[in-house]
Amino acid sequence: MASNPDRPRREALLALLGVQALVLLPHLYHLPWWAPATALLCMAWSALRLRQGRRLPGTPIRLLLVAAGTLATLLWFHSLNGREAGVTLLVLMLGLKSLELRGLRDALFLLFIDYFLVATQFLWDQSLPLVLYLLLSAVLLTAVLMALNDPHGLLPARSLLRRAAGLTVSALPIMLLLFLLFPRLPGPLWGLPAEQGAAARTGLGEEMRPGDIARLVRSDTPAFRVRFDGPLPPQAERYWRGPVLDHFDGRRWTRGRPEPRVHRGQLELDRQGPRYRYRLWPVEGGQRWVTPLPYPVVLPPGLEASGNLEFRVDDKARHTGPWQFTSYTRYRLDAGLDPAKRQRNLQLPPDTAPRARALAHSWRQAAGDDDMAVVRAALALIRERPFHYTLRPPPLPGDVVDGFLFETRKGFCEHYAGSFVVLMRAAGIPARVVTGYQGGEYNALGDYLLVRQSDAHAWAEVWLEGRGWIRVDPTAAVAPERIERGVSAALGDAGEALPLLLGSRYGSNLLNRLRMTWDSIGYYWDAWVLGFGPERQAELLTRLGLERFGWRALILLLVAGVLGSMLFLMWLSLRRSRTPPAPLAGLERDLRRRLARLGVAPRPGEGLLALQRRLEREAPALAQQTRALVQRLLTLRYGGARSHPGELARLRRQARRLAWPREEKRHKKGPHSGGPAKTESGNGY
Repeated sequence: MASNPDRPRREALLALLGVQALVLLPHLYHLPWWAPATALLCMAWSALRLRQGRRLPGTPIRLLLVAAGTLATLLWFHSLNGREAGVTLLVLMLGLKSLELRGLRDALFLLFIDYFLVATQFLWDQSLPLVLYLLLSAVLLTAVLMALNDPHGLLPARSLLRRAAGLTVSALPIMLLLFLLFPRLPGPLWGLPAEQGAAARTGLGEEMRPGDIARLVRSDTPAFRVRFDGPLPPQAERYWRGPVLDHFDGRRWTRGRPEPRVHRGQLELDRQGPRYRYRLWPVEGGQRWVTPLPYPVVLPPGLEASGNLEFRVDDKARHTGPWQFTSYTRYRLDAGLDPAKRQRNLQLPPDTAPRARALAHSWRQAAGDDDMAVVRAALALIRERPFHYTLRPPPLPGDVVDGFLFETRKGFCEHYAGSFVVLMRAAGIPARVVTGYQGGEYNALGDYLLVRQSDAHAWAEVWLEGRGWIRVDPTAAVAPERIERGVSAALGDAGEALPLLLGSRYGSNLLNRLRMTWDSIGYYWDAWVLGFGPERQAELLTRLGLERFGWRALILLLVAGVLGSMLFLMWLSLRRSRTPPAPLAGLERDLRRRLARLGVAPRPGEGLLALQRRLEREAPALAQQTRALVQRLLTLRYGGARSHPGELARLRRQARRLAWPREEKRHKKGPHSGGPAKTESGNGY
């Protein structure tokens, strides 16, 4: 019985469900787990139905599932609009539609949704590994599309994959023209306006508890990259300033009352050190906090500073590419401290740290009005007592400050910074905790400084009359190698169990070189692809001498280039299809002649695939003999396969020996080529 072209093969439908699952996998990281899980369960149910003949749920049950999915999305996000809610609903509906997978129409509908779902991944991430993964997914989807349009399975899977990859490569010139010449808009291409001011994507938060940074430092994920226009600052001066925490509740440090955004443009400070000019690339887009070296003298457009000198992206800014800064790491801030701010930076909860308060009061009585003497006394306590710098501090029951200073004496940077600030406030010195990063690793391949989440750090700032805010890092008193050589050097000597990549970070082994090579690839991807904004495009057009033509002429040039590329690809495809290699052309000619003698004359312009489909309908006996022959011809001609020695001669003999079975020949009446086909036409493949 001939196959129905509107009824795809079971193997093609199963391949569609399998590739669809691959497309959904990255969404497990961004969406609520129940949405992709529900879709995958529905696809598994559909696959069992295809393989084992299981019944699908009826229409009432499917409608109930649609209503339940919509209601669950609405209750989870309180809306059906926006990035997360919209994509969640799309994923659920895709899974439920899989329960109706029967014919070609259903398969094509699912396939086109899969193409769209591939694009939605870029709303969260545009990293190079994800792009390669999605490119592979698109190739597999295209191969499935070809398989769905080949109901007889004449082309093997390898040929389908080669054809799909070839089509993808053919689209690259058009993609490159659109990327370079299409007018670029300000802001990220894949950012949604409602989400530009979303929560920070960086590992730093707006609060700090004991152990928070110790957990963050175990991550080897890049935070940002910095390229200097000159020599790098010394390791000890690489303090990348982030959120400032000035409120303490006895255990947790948080940002207190939001500071007004008072600083735009140039910051007022007394510059006392070398100047560093650099560009800073955040690894992830959509970040709220930007962490430059203290202090930039001029803020780039789109960036603003609060009264605590925290640097954050303007909610209305649409910035792409790097942030450009000029910073002085040695400075003196002349801003005054108003009474309300002084009181806020002296705040301590009642009955907090009684032993630390008593110790600070004794220092104050001994130092008199000399605030710097109190600071030195606190640093001497940490330096001279048996304190330990460790990623695994013991629990702190009761008062966390007294427990750390007088009992365990084991902690990470957040323990030292938080306890130091409590001591300063108890002594009447305004102080606060600053979080950010310290250090960075130089990548010689890309000539930039790589700062990772493992470089996360916390330090203190104290207010001294006549000098303003002064940075004091109590971690340097207990583990100076942390500041001079990095966290790996400070903890490795103490026998800490570090992650593999973090532990080998400062070595010269093969693993470290491979890691830095891969990161340099990511750097160039961020700089030249994701950072290709209006400024970069204008610079490129200037180099090409096209800036004088204006945008209208540029758009005409773009359209002409795209149309020219498409016409060239069409001509190349027709030329290849019409001029097969001479041996294959002779073999195909022999096959057509033999069929004509048997009464099934090929029609003008009828390709091999269309001819085989007609044979399946009109002459099943001959179709059974030609099926393997036509499949091998298609593979040799379009699949890129090479013939084996003597194979063409064997195939030619097989074509010449085609014949009607005796019974068919006895009852055959006239040719089967008849008039024009009713349902099949075209060249096929």
